[in-house]
Amino acid sequence: MPGLYAALNSSVSAMAAQSVAIATTGNNLANVNNASYARETVDLGDLGEVQTPSGPESMGLVAKSVQEVRDSLLDSQVRNADSQVSYYSTLQGAYQQAQSALGQTVGTDGTSSTDTDASVSDSGIGAALDGLFNSFQSYAADPTNSGTQQALLQSASTLTDELQSTDSSLAQIQTGLTTQAQGDVTRPRTPRARTRSRPRMPTATR
Repeated sequence: MPGLYAALNSSVSAMAAQSVAIATTGNNLANVNNASYARETVDLGDLGEVQTPSGPESMGLVAKSVQEVRDSLLDSQVRNADSQVSYYSTLQGAYQQAQSALGQTVGTDGTSSTDTDASVSDSGIGAALDGLFNSFQSYAADPTNSGTQQALLQSASTLTDELQSTDSSLAQIQTGLTTQAQGDVTRPRTPRARTRSRPRMPTATR
């Protein structure tokens, strides 16, 4: 009878292991079009053997684990690409904030132009510099005119105020970016969601 019980337990364990293998295969087929899914395989192994009066008997087959079939080189490249995307996205956001503080936009050809939006058309260092240069031209044409003198002083004052305001804005942006970077470093990374349900591992019977 002990031999019969051992054979039955061994068969049950083997059937449970094959059930995990079948479930894993079905899971692979269900996620065949899922780009974030990695194919899985079942690691099968034996539970060893025991010595009986009739000789050594196997304790049965068991599914040890379900493992993903992944390429370490490709995984490394994906991680590096994700890191680069995050870096350039953060850099783009920082540049956009700096451009907003300066009241300018940068074109795709590398040239810069003063923002023409009505809400900021009269602000920005570029606009203030244009106003100062225009005042200098008017002053050079008529240096004795009190009106041009006053306009020049006003343009210089406007540029000074704009430089101070921009410096304060850039300092706030820098503080915000530092806080964001510290949060990104300390925040635990969330693993990619995968639409699959891993089959339950059977409990081996002895």
